[in-house]
Amino acid sequence: MSEEVSGIRQVRIDKIKALEEKGIRPYPIRYDRDTVISDIFKNWNEEKPQTVSIAGRIKSKRVMGKASFANIEDMSGNIQVYAKNDALGAEQFDIFTTLDLGDIVGIKGESFTTQKGEKSIKVSSFTLLAKCLRPLPSQKEKDGQIFFEFADKEMKYRQRYVDLIVSSKTRNDFIIRSKAVSSIRRFLEARGFLEVETPMMHSIVGGAAAKPPPCLLQRPCPGATAAPALICRSPAARKLPACARLLRPRLFYRSSVVLEVRALPEF
Repeated sequence: MSEEVSGIRQVRIDKIKALEEKGIRPYPIRYDRDTVISDIFKNWNEEKPQTVSIAGRIKSKRVMGKASFANIEDMSGNIQVYAKNDALGAEQFDIFTTLDLGDIVGIKGESFTTQKGEKSIKVSSFTLLAKCLRPLPSQKEKDGQIFFEFADKEMKYRQRYVDLIVSSKTRNDFIIRSKAVSSIRRFLEARGFLEVETPMMHSIVGGAAAKPPPCLLQRPCPGATAAPALICRSPAARKLPACARLLRPRLFYRSSVVLEVRALPEF
């Protein structure tokens, strides 16, 4: 850990101690939100402002005297929030201004549009949900364009959680992959495939190089069409449970990267 990062971390630890002295829990157990950010935009109505409770991570913050703006991001989107000294009270507003980028907060307030036409939430109260102790890589995104992109490949792959926090593109890629795998699993289960977990850690070659027992490569006879098929989640499935071998099922491989179906004559 560099001296600069260590110094920033110590400053944030001191902020936690100051909050605890005021009786504020920096990591509360529970917070109830009633909507996500994307739904706020979907239900936006200038004539009927929404009263909402959201939760998200602070991605940017701008303090301007007795008013402060911040951008809050959850898994569905990003929205600007507007905090004012008169609405929160001096003590709460001072706490709001000391929040750091990366902190997770709960926001309650009313939707409105600023003079510049940006859809925002006017904060009536807020709750610190989790204090971020380490500074995040700086990155800005506007109108789909990314500025100061997080391009440190070493950190991107060794600290994947940082890339997921900072980059919305990386998060979307993970979501798309998860939905694709889930969709394929549902497709196969609807057609009678049976999912079986097999050992993951062993010395036998796995992944695309794995080969099922020879008996399982044979096409099932016409009278055995009712036998369940098999989805195998392990990247190496040479040793299958006795029950699976007795069923003489078709196999479906899914490794950690690709879907492997080439080895199966049924496909």
